[in-house]
Amino acid sequence: MKPVVNLKKLPFFIKKDGLDIGIISYGGCGSNCLTDFLKNNGYKVKSPIQNKILCHCPVVPKSNIKFIYIYRDPRKAFLSQYRRKPRIWSINQKKMSNDYHTKLSDENLLKLILFHFRTWTTKKRKNVLIIKYSDFFKDEGREKIKKFLNNKNLENFPVYVQKNKTEELITPEIQALFNKYQKEIDYINNYKP
Repeated sequence: MKPVVNLKKLPFFIKKDGLDIGIISYGGCGSNCLTDFLKNNGYKVKSPIQNKILCHCPVVPKSNIKFIYIYRDPRKAFLSQYRRKPRIWSINQKKMSNDYHTKLSDENLLKLILFHFRTWTTKKRKNVLIIKYSDFFKDEGREKIKKFLNNKNLENFPVYVQKNKTEELITPEIQALFNKYQKEIDYINNYKP
């Protein structure tokens, strides 16, 4: 194993980079869109540690900053990353496992997505907002973000635009993989933040 980052030092790196908020997802969930939106509203959300691992961090860091965890149907998130194979597909597996030598595979990616969600959502934390991707584009979700950040002046929320029809990427092998992990996929899709 070769770690991407010494996870015990994450609080130090977060403080060093001066982050206001950490934006976390398992990838393919609109985290870059959320990051750009908050940056445009004056928050420090981009930094070396955010890019290196925090964006897909496999643990919840012991930090005083706020975190927004954005997620969506894990099948869509998987397909979004699969579509960008090999670069994003491989990088995100390394970040979510914190291991440059993780065994890369489609199944590994899906298992990491499912584990990542449980890690970030099993225990309620005051400094972590969990929001569904689709809610980021609705009034209810936007109000949650405003309340969480104690900022009623957030403006220029993005408009939802469907860019890709990732469902076209589903092969019999990928469908079999989804079937194998259907229970865990359903758990995420039925989760109420």
